[in-house]
Amino acid sequence: MSKEIFDSILQSSMLMINELGFDKLTTNKVAELAGVSIGSLYRYFPNRDAILFNLIKEFINVNHAFFINSLVSQKGKDMKTTITFMIETSLAHFLKKPKFFILLHQKMYETEAREIIFEARRSLSITFVDTIHDTFPNWNIEPKRDVLLEKVNQSIHSYMSALFAVLLENPSEETLSILKGGMVQLFILSIQKEH
Repeated sequence: MSKEIFDSILQSSMLMINELGFDKLTTNKVAELAGVSIGSLYRYFPNRDAILFNLIKEFINVNHAFFINSLVSQKGKDMKTTITFMIETSLAHFLKKPKFFILLHQKMYETEAREIIFEARRSLSITFVDTIHDTFPNWNIEPKRDVLLEKVNQSIHSYMSALFAVLLENPSEETLSILKGGMVQLFILSIQKEH
């Protein structure tokens, strides 16, 4: 498998989805944009759903690393500053590919991608909780790992669902600001120790 061809097909597909939407994506158009023959494309991907499935896996892996690197970059800072930074940077990151993010959210209930998406969110929650414990020992966080894990997992689901709903409406800066503020509060409440 040529990594260059594989990557070119995925990059071209992502570009088409973000410009035209998934409904207009065809394997012929992707092959043309990627500069490969349709036969070469079919060697890697039997159909456009296979392309989407691989795009979802790549998107999840990139976002997982991005999210954790953003968290670790805030070492030594207080909880509100760190969580605010995380929400702002992740939102900016998702806004670079809004059509794909919307598609991802729509497809996660329809395809085999559902398993991957939910497992990725669970994995992200675990990594997030472990990173918080390792990087921010002075934070007043929920002491029970399983309780914290469930709270973080629910917060991630809530964040993704809220972002999906907001992106459907071509949001204003004010709407995005309200979303950020609400998500910061949600994450802080989810990780703080209950009094």
